[in-house]
Amino acid sequence: METHLVPDLTHTLRRQPGAAALGAYREELRSPVDEELLATVVEWSAKAVQPDTSHPDEPPLTNT
Repeated sequence: METHLVPDLTHTLRRQPGAAALGAYREELRSPVDEELLATVVEWSAKAVQPDTSHPDEPPLTNT
């Protein structure tokens, strides 16, 4: 399991420095999703699809 803390990230996956404010919500939604978050998800997903070669005698897992 991995955890990452992206400072000031809101539920809209964008940063809002300081205390969250409802008045900033509309402007926040106009900005792109946070780049650090995207990079973290891309890195994690690339690792997640790599086959685990540490146990060569076990059959690979499938999504069935």
